[in-house]
Amino acid sequence: MSETPKNPNPNPSDRPTEATEASEALERERHLPLTGWQQEVEQGLRYGLEAADSIKDRTISTFSRGELPHFAGINTFMKAPYLEDVNRVGEYDVAIVGVPHDSGTTYRPGTRFGPQGIRRISALYTPYNIVLMRDLSLVRAAGTGRFAAP
Repeated sequence: MSETPKNPNPNPSDRPTEATEASEALERERHLPLTGWQQEVEQGLRYGLEAADSIKDRTISTFSRGELPHFAGINTFMKAPYLEDVNRVGEYDVAIVGVPHDSGTTYRPGTRFGPQGIRRISALYTPYNIVLMRDLSLVRAAGTGRFAAP
């Protein structure tokens, strides 16, 4: 009994749909503008000190190393700016508010930690959604903290 050897370069139409969708999404992402990144570099150079002589890329300042780590900064939904003055909420397209509330449960407290958990996990994501091809950084969003529920 002999086995038919598998073709190492299958026809693209034979590939799973997920592989072609991912390739298409990566290609689309490649064409996104770099304006946000450029603004971040400029801000880092404005606020930071000039990089050491050993660093050849002069766009890197002493204090600018790209995005803040996920665990740093104020914990807001998807790292949106924190809006301390709620009277300014009209300046934004979206305001995210957490409502910690435990009074609807019996013997199972902990739902009050839900908003904080959602903020923590959302910090791991970037504002660009490859699947939906949506750049949420174009939406002016702000985190307003939480409401105290009685």
